[in-house]
Amino acid sequence: MAKFLLLWFFLLSLACRTTKSSTPEATPQASPSPKPNTTAQKQCLDKGLIFESISGTCITPMNFCKNLNDGSKWDAVNNICMSPKAICLKAKNIWVSNSCTTPIALCQSNGGVWKNNDCLTPQDACLKQGVRYKWVAASKGLGQCSSKTFMDYCRDPNPPRPIKQTLMFLHLAAGTSDQSCQKTYDYLKAAATLTIDGNQAISIFNQVYHTQLTEEDYLSELGPISEFKFESLVLPNNKIRDVSPLGGNLKLKTLDLQGNLVDSVAGLYNSLFLEELFLGYNRVSNLEGIQFLVKLTDLHLFDNGVTDISLLRPLHNMKHLYLKGNFIKSLESIVDMGDLEVLDVDLNPIAQSGFLKLESNCPVSKGPTILRDFCSGKVTY
Repeated sequence: MAKFLLLWFFLLSLACRTTKSSTPEATPQASPSPKPNTTAQKQCLDKGLIFESISGTCITPMNFCKNLNDGSKWDAVNNICMSPKAICLKAKNIWVSNSCTTPIALCQSNGGVWKNNDCLTPQDACLKQGVRYKWVAASKGLGQCSSKTFMDYCRDPNPPRPIKQTLMFLHLAAGTSDQSCQKTYDYLKAAATLTIDGNQAISIFNQVYHTQLTEEDYLSELGPISEFKFESLVLPNNKIRDVSPLGGNLKLKTLDLQGNLVDSVAGLYNSLFLEELFLGYNRVSNLEGIQFLVKLTDLHLFDNGVTDISLLRPLHNMKHLYLKGNFIKSLESIVDMGDLEVLDVDLNPIAQSGFLKLESNCPVSKGPTILRDFCSGKVTY
Protein backbone atom coordinates (compact mmCIF):
# COMPACT_ATOMS: atom_id res chain seq x y z
CA MET A 1 0.00 0.00 0.00
CA ALA A 2 2.76 2.43 0.87
CA LYS A 3 4.53 1.72 -2.40
CA PHE A 4 1.31 2.36 -4.30
CA LEU A 5 0.86 5.79 -2.65
CA LEU A 6 4.43 6.83 -3.44
CA LEU A 7 3.96 5.88 -7.11
CA TRP A 8 0.72 7.86 -7.30
CA PHE A 9 2.35 11.05 -5.88
CA PHE A 10 5.25 10.73 -8.34
CA LEU A 11 2.92 10.48 -11.35
CA LEU A 12 0.86 13.45 -10.11
CA SER A 13 3.98 15.61 -9.73
CA LEU A 14 5.18 14.69 -13.20
CA ALA A 15 1.81 15.60 -14.69
CA CYS A 16 1.89 19.05 -13.05
CA ARG A 17 5.37 19.84 -14.42
CA THR A 18 4.34 18.84 -17.93
CA THR A 19 1.27 21.04 -17.78
CA LYS A 20 3.32 24.08 -16.54
CA SER A 21 6.00 23.73 -19.20
CA SER A 22 3.42 23.50 -21.98
CA THR A 23 1.73 26.74 -20.91
CA PRO A 24 3.33 29.68 -22.86
CA GLU A 25 4.85 32.53 -20.79
CA ALA A 26 3.15 35.93 -21.09
CA THR A 27 5.35 38.52 -22.82
CA PRO A 28 5.15 42.12 -21.62
CA GLN A 29 3.31 44.37 -24.06
CA ALA A 30 4.61 47.93 -24.83
CA SER A 31 2.16 50.59 -23.87
CA PRO A 32 0.75 52.23 -26.98
CA SER A 33 2.16 55.75 -27.69
CA PRO A 34 -0.36 58.53 -27.54
CA LYS A 35 -1.73 59.35 -30.91
CA PRO A 36 -1.08 62.91 -32.09
CA ASN A 37 -3.94 65.24 -31.74
CA THR A 38 -4.41 65.82 -35.44
CA THR A 39 -7.57 67.77 -34.86
CA ALA A 40 -5.77 70.30 -32.64
CA GLN A 41 -2.94 70.60 -35.15
CA LYS A 42 -5.37 71.25 -37.98
CA GLN A 43 -7.18 73.87 -35.94
CA CYS A 44 -3.85 75.66 -35.26
CA LEU A 45 -2.84 75.59 -38.91
CA ASP A 46 -6.23 76.89 -39.98
CA LYS A 47 -5.63 79.91 -37.73
CA GLY A 48 -2.09 80.46 -38.99
CA LEU A 49 -0.66 79.28 -35.66
CA ILE A 50 1.75 76.54 -34.62
CA PHE A 51 0.81 73.53 -32.47
CA GLU A 52 3.19 73.13 -29.53
CA SER A 53 3.23 69.47 -28.54
CA ILE A 54 4.64 70.07 -25.07
CA SER A 55 1.85 72.33 -23.90
CA GLY A 56 -0.69 71.08 -26.40
CA THR A 57 -1.66 74.63 -27.29
CA CYS A 58 -1.53 76.92 -30.30
CA ILE A 59 1.09 79.69 -30.30
CA THR A 60 1.96 82.42 -32.79
CA PRO A 61 4.99 82.00 -35.10
CA MET A 62 6.60 84.99 -33.36
CA ASN A 63 6.33 83.37 -29.93
CA PHE A 64 7.50 80.05 -31.35
CA CYS A 65 10.57 81.88 -32.73
CA LYS A 66 11.28 83.46 -29.33
CA ASN A 67 10.92 80.10 -27.57
CA LEU A 68 13.71 78.55 -29.64
CA ASN A 69 16.25 80.13 -27.25
CA ASP A 70 19.04 79.96 -29.83
CA GLY A 71 19.32 83.65 -30.61
CA SER A 72 16.70 83.63 -33.34
CA LYS A 73 14.70 86.81 -33.80
CA TRP A 74 11.39 87.58 -35.43
CA ASP A 75 11.54 89.82 -38.49
CA ALA A 76 8.29 91.74 -38.28
CA VAL A 77 8.77 93.31 -41.71
CA ASN A 78 9.04 90.03 -43.60
CA ASN A 79 7.19 87.89 -41.02
CA ILE A 80 9.91 85.29 -40.77
CA CYS A 81 12.00 83.78 -38.01
CA MET A 82 15.65 84.58 -38.60
CA SER A 83 18.44 82.42 -37.26
CA PRO A 84 21.58 84.04 -35.79
CA LYS A 85 23.45 83.24 -39.01
CA ALA A 86 20.74 84.83 -41.17
CA ILE A 87 20.78 87.93 -38.94
CA CYS A 88 24.55 88.12 -39.26
CA LEU A 89 24.57 87.82 -43.05
CA LYS A 90 21.73 90.31 -43.45
CA ALA A 91 23.85 92.88 -41.61
CA LYS A 92 26.61 92.21 -44.20
CA ASN A 93 28.81 90.60 -41.58
CA ILE A 94 30.58 87.24 -41.71
CA TRP A 95 29.56 84.00 -39.98
CA VAL A 96 32.66 82.19 -38.74
CA SER A 97 32.85 79.28 -36.27
CA ASN A 98 29.23 79.74 -35.17
CA SER A 99 29.73 83.40 -34.36
CA CYS A 100 29.19 86.68 -36.16
CA THR A 101 32.04 89.07 -36.87
CA THR A 102 32.46 92.22 -38.93
CA PRO A 103 34.70 92.22 -42.01
CA ILE A 104 36.92 94.82 -40.31
CA ALA A 105 37.39 92.70 -37.18
CA LEU A 106 38.07 89.57 -39.22
CA CYS A 107 40.60 91.45 -41.35
CA GLN A 108 42.43 92.86 -38.33
CA SER A 109 42.41 89.55 -36.48
CA ASN A 110 44.31 88.05 -39.41
CA GLY A 111 46.91 90.84 -39.41
CA GLY A 112 45.36 92.82 -42.26
CA VAL A 113 44.57 96.51 -42.67
CA TRP A 114 41.04 97.57 -43.56
CA LYS A 115 40.96 100.41 -46.07
CA ASN A 116 38.35 101.55 -48.57
CA ASN A 117 36.16 98.49 -47.91
CA ASP A 118 39.01 96.12 -48.64
CA CYS A 119 41.31 93.99 -46.51
CA LEU A 120 44.94 94.69 -47.41
CA THR A 121 48.22 93.31 -46.22
CA PRO A 122 50.24 95.86 -44.19
CA GLN A 123 52.63 96.19 -47.13
CA ASP A 124 49.87 96.87 -49.66
CA ALA A 125 48.22 99.35 -47.29
CA CYS A 126 51.53 101.18 -46.94
CA LEU A 127 52.22 101.43 -50.65
CA LYS A 128 48.66 102.51 -51.44
CA GLN A 129 49.20 105.69 -49.40
CA GLY A 130 51.07 107.10 -52.35
CA VAL A 131 54.52 107.75 -53.75
CA ARG A 132 55.80 109.19 -50.46
CA TYR A 133 55.89 105.86 -48.64
CA LYS A 134 57.95 102.69 -48.77
CA TRP A 135 57.79 99.29 -47.10
CA VAL A 136 60.88 98.33 -45.12
CA ALA A 137 61.16 94.56 -44.72
CA ALA A 138 62.47 93.20 -41.43
CA SER A 139 64.45 90.04 -40.76
CA LYS A 140 61.97 89.26 -38.00
CA GLY A 141 58.37 90.35 -37.98
CA LEU A 142 56.26 91.96 -40.64
CA GLY A 143 58.35 95.02 -41.43
CA GLN A 144 57.16 98.62 -41.27
CA CYS A 145 55.89 101.51 -43.33
CA SER A 146 58.19 104.53 -43.62
CA SER A 147 58.33 107.85 -45.42
CA LYS A 148 60.69 107.92 -48.36
CA THR A 149 63.91 109.86 -48.03
CA PHE A 150 65.44 112.13 -50.64
CA MET A 151 67.82 109.33 -51.57
CA ASP A 152 64.93 106.93 -52.08
CA TYR A 153 63.37 109.34 -54.54
CA CYS A 154 66.62 110.24 -56.27
CA ARG A 155 67.82 106.66 -56.77
CA ASP A 156 64.53 105.45 -58.18
CA PRO A 157 65.34 104.55 -61.80
CA ASN A 158 61.79 105.24 -62.95
CA PRO A 159 60.10 107.80 -60.69
CA PRO A 160 56.61 109.19 -61.41
CA ARG A 161 56.64 112.36 -63.47
CA PRO A 162 55.86 114.78 -60.57
CA ILE A 163 58.77 113.34 -58.58
CA LYS A 164 61.05 113.49 -61.59
CA GLN A 165 60.24 117.17 -62.11
CA THR A 166 60.83 118.01 -58.42
CA LEU A 167 64.24 116.30 -58.52
CA MET A 168 65.07 118.19 -61.68
CA PHE A 169 64.43 121.54 -59.97
CA LEU A 170 66.34 120.49 -56.85
CA HIS A 171 69.40 119.56 -58.91
CA LEU A 172 69.10 122.91 -60.67
CA ALA A 173 68.90 124.79 -57.34
CA ALA A 174 71.92 122.88 -56.03
CA GLY A 175 73.92 123.55 -59.21
CA THR A 176 74.61 119.85 -59.74
CA SER A 177 74.67 119.66 -63.52
CA ASP A 178 75.57 115.97 -63.34
CA GLN A 179 72.42 115.42 -61.22
CA SER A 180 74.41 113.72 -58.49
CA CYS A 181 72.09 112.56 -55.72
CA GLN A 182 74.76 112.90 -53.04
CA LYS A 183 75.84 116.42 -54.07
CA THR A 184 72.24 117.66 -54.19
CA TYR A 185 71.49 116.03 -50.84
CA ASP A 186 74.51 117.69 -49.21
CA TYR A 187 73.46 121.07 -50.59
CA LEU A 188 69.86 120.78 -49.40
CA LYS A 189 70.87 119.55 -45.96
CA ALA A 190 73.13 122.56 -45.41
CA ALA A 191 70.85 125.21 -46.96
CA ALA A 192 68.70 127.48 -44.78
CA THR A 193 66.72 128.78 -47.75
CA LEU A 194 65.37 127.10 -50.88
CA THR A 195 63.97 129.21 -53.71
CA ILE A 196 62.23 127.76 -56.75
CA ASP A 197 60.12 130.29 -58.63
CA GLY A 198 58.27 128.19 -61.18
CA ASN A 199 58.35 130.71 -63.99
CA GLN A 200 62.04 131.48 -63.56
CA ALA A 201 63.03 127.85 -63.01
CA ILE A 202 61.33 126.72 -66.21
CA SER A 203 63.01 129.47 -68.19
CA ILE A 204 66.48 128.76 -66.76
CA PHE A 205 66.14 125.02 -67.23
CA ASN A 206 65.14 125.45 -70.86
CA GLN A 207 68.15 127.68 -71.47
CA VAL A 208 70.67 125.49 -69.68
CA TYR A 209 69.51 122.12 -70.97
CA HIS A 210 67.98 123.29 -74.27
CA THR A 211 64.63 121.74 -73.46
CA GLN A 212 61.04 122.84 -73.95
CA LEU A 213 59.42 122.44 -70.53
CA THR A 214 55.78 123.53 -70.31
CA GLU A 215 53.23 124.23 -67.56
CA GLU A 216 52.90 120.48 -67.03
CA ASP A 217 56.47 120.45 -65.73
CA TYR A 218 56.08 122.96 -62.89
CA LEU A 219 56.96 121.90 -59.35
CA SER A 220 54.00 120.07 -57.79
CA GLU A 221 55.28 117.37 -55.41
CA LEU A 222 57.02 118.33 -52.15
CA GLY A 223 57.78 114.82 -50.90
CA PRO A 224 61.52 114.88 -51.81
CA ILE A 225 62.16 117.95 -49.61
CA SER A 226 60.14 116.84 -46.58
CA GLU A 227 63.19 115.74 -44.57
CA PHE A 228 65.13 119.00 -44.91
CA LYS A 229 64.82 121.67 -42.23
CA PHE A 230 64.76 124.93 -44.17
CA GLU A 231 64.08 128.17 -42.36
CA SER A 232 62.71 129.77 -45.52
CA LEU A 233 60.94 128.16 -48.47
CA VAL A 234 60.14 130.38 -51.45
CA LEU A 235 58.17 128.37 -54.02
CA PRO A 236 55.85 130.78 -55.89
CA ASN A 237 54.27 130.29 -59.31
CA ASN A 238 54.19 126.48 -59.31
CA LYS A 239 51.51 123.78 -59.24
CA ILE A 240 51.74 122.81 -55.56
CA ARG A 241 48.48 121.59 -54.04
CA ASP A 242 49.40 119.50 -50.99
CA VAL A 243 51.55 121.20 -48.33
CA SER A 244 51.48 118.37 -45.77
CA PRO A 245 55.12 117.29 -46.47
CA LEU A 246 56.20 120.60 -44.91
CA GLY A 247 54.21 120.13 -41.71
CA GLY A 248 56.99 118.43 -39.76
CA ASN A 249 59.54 121.25 -40.20
CA LEU A 250 59.77 123.01 -36.85
CA LYS A 251 62.50 125.34 -38.13
CA LEU A 252 60.40 126.83 -40.91
CA LYS A 253 59.76 130.55 -40.36
CA THR A 254 58.89 131.80 -43.85
CA LEU A 255 56.79 129.98 -46.44
CA ASP A 256 55.96 131.59 -49.77
CA LEU A 257 53.49 129.63 -51.90
CA GLN A 258 51.89 132.46 -53.82
CA GLY A 259 50.42 131.54 -57.18
CA ASN A 260 49.99 127.80 -56.59
CA LEU A 261 46.99 125.46 -56.26
CA VAL A 262 46.86 125.19 -52.46
CA ASP A 263 43.31 124.58 -51.22
CA SER A 264 44.00 123.72 -47.57
CA VAL A 265 46.47 124.79 -44.87
CA ALA A 266 45.61 121.88 -42.56
CA GLY A 267 48.89 120.16 -43.42
CA LEU A 268 50.84 123.00 -41.78
CA TYR A 269 49.26 122.55 -38.34
CA ASN A 270 52.58 121.40 -36.85
CA SER A 271 54.71 124.23 -38.29
CA LEU A 272 54.50 125.92 -34.93
CA PHE A 273 57.28 128.48 -35.49
CA LEU A 274 56.04 129.78 -38.82
CA GLU A 275 56.04 133.60 -38.81
CA GLU A 276 55.36 134.57 -42.44
CA LEU A 277 52.89 132.77 -44.67
CA PHE A 278 52.27 133.90 -48.25
CA LEU A 279 49.26 132.20 -49.85
CA GLY A 280 47.98 134.82 -52.25
CA TYR A 281 46.45 133.64 -55.54
CA ASN A 282 45.60 130.13 -54.38
CA ARG A 283 42.36 128.21 -53.77
CA VAL A 284 42.09 128.34 -49.99
CA SER A 285 38.52 128.45 -48.69
CA ASN A 286 38.79 126.72 -45.31
CA LEU A 287 41.38 127.94 -42.79
CA GLU A 288 41.29 124.83 -40.59
CA GLY A 289 44.75 124.30 -39.07
CA ILE A 290 45.84 127.93 -39.18
CA GLN A 291 44.70 128.48 -35.57
CA PHE A 292 47.75 126.51 -34.39
CA LEU A 293 50.24 128.85 -36.10
CA VAL A 294 50.27 131.28 -33.18
CA LYS A 295 53.69 132.74 -34.11
CA LEU A 296 52.36 134.22 -37.36
CA THR A 297 53.03 137.94 -37.81
CA ASP A 298 52.41 138.20 -41.57
CA LEU A 299 49.59 136.45 -43.41
CA HIS A 300 48.87 137.00 -47.10
CA LEU A 301 45.58 135.42 -48.22
CA PHE A 302 44.52 137.78 -51.00
CA ASP A 303 42.51 136.39 -53.91
CA ASN A 304 41.36 133.11 -52.41
CA GLY A 305 37.90 131.84 -51.46
CA VAL A 306 37.85 132.57 -47.72
CA THR A 307 34.46 133.37 -46.18
CA ASP A 308 35.07 132.80 -42.46
CA ILE A 309 38.13 134.12 -40.59
CA SER A 310 37.05 133.06 -37.09
CA LEU A 311 40.02 130.65 -36.90
CA LEU A 312 42.37 133.66 -36.95
CA ARG A 313 41.20 134.64 -33.45
CA PRO A 314 44.14 132.98 -31.55
CA LEU A 315 46.78 134.70 -33.73
CA HIS A 316 47.51 137.58 -31.36
CA ASN A 317 50.99 138.30 -32.82
CA MET A 318 49.62 139.29 -36.21
CA LYS A 319 51.03 142.56 -37.62
CA HIS A 320 50.27 142.43 -41.34
CA LEU A 321 47.03 140.85 -42.54
CA TYR A 322 46.17 140.83 -46.24
CA LEU A 323 42.68 139.49 -46.98
CA LYS A 324 41.91 141.33 -50.20
CA GLY A 325 39.68 139.64 -52.76
CA ASN A 326 37.82 137.08 -50.63
CA PHE A 327 34.22 136.75 -49.40
CA ILE A 328 34.57 138.03 -45.83
CA LYS A 329 31.54 139.63 -44.16
CA SER A 330 32.77 140.03 -40.58
CA LEU A 331 36.00 141.21 -38.93
CA GLU A 332 34.90 140.60 -35.35
CA SER A 333 37.34 137.69 -35.03
CA ILE A 334 40.44 139.91 -35.24
CA VAL A 335 39.61 142.37 -32.45
CA ASP A 336 42.26 140.78 -30.21
CA MET A 337 45.11 141.37 -32.67
CA GLY A 338 46.53 144.22 -30.63
CA ASP A 339 49.73 144.49 -32.69
CA LEU A 340 47.98 144.70 -36.06
CA GLU A 341 49.54 147.44 -38.18
CA VAL A 342 48.36 146.64 -41.71
CA LEU A 343 44.90 145.39 -42.67
CA ASP A 344 43.76 144.97 -46.27
CA VAL A 345 40.18 143.77 -46.76
CA ASP A 346 39.51 145.43 -50.10
CA LEU A 347 37.26 143.58 -52.56
CA ASN A 348 35.36 141.79 -49.80
CA PRO A 349 31.65 142.22 -49.03
CA ILE A 350 32.49 144.08 -45.81
CA ALA A 351 34.52 146.65 -47.78
CA GLN A 352 31.73 147.42 -50.25
CA SER A 353 30.00 150.79 -49.91
CA GLY A 354 26.57 149.27 -49.61
CA PHE A 355 27.50 146.74 -46.92
CA LEU A 356 25.94 147.31 -43.51
CA LYS A 357 28.79 147.54 -41.00
CA LEU A 358 27.36 146.64 -37.63
CA GLU A 359 29.33 146.55 -34.38
CA SER A 360 28.85 142.77 -34.38
CA ASN A 361 30.83 142.32 -37.60
CA CYS A 362 32.98 145.44 -37.77
CA PRO A 363 33.93 146.77 -34.29
CA VAL A 364 34.44 150.52 -33.96
CA SER A 365 35.08 150.70 -30.23
CA LYS A 366 37.55 147.87 -29.68
CA GLY A 367 40.43 146.13 -31.35
CA PRO A 368 43.59 147.53 -33.00
CA THR A 369 43.57 151.08 -34.34
CA ILE A 370 43.67 150.03 -37.98
CA LEU A 371 40.53 147.93 -37.48
CA ARG A 372 38.64 150.67 -35.67
CA ASP A 373 39.61 153.22 -38.30
CA PHE A 374 38.29 150.98 -41.06
CA CYS A 375 35.05 150.17 -39.29
CA SER A 376 34.42 153.82 -38.41
CA GLY A 377 35.01 154.91 -41.99
CA LYS A 378 38.32 156.67 -41.47
CA VAL A 379 40.01 154.19 -43.78
CA THR A 380 38.34 153.26 -47.05
CA TYR A 381 39.28 151.26 -50.12
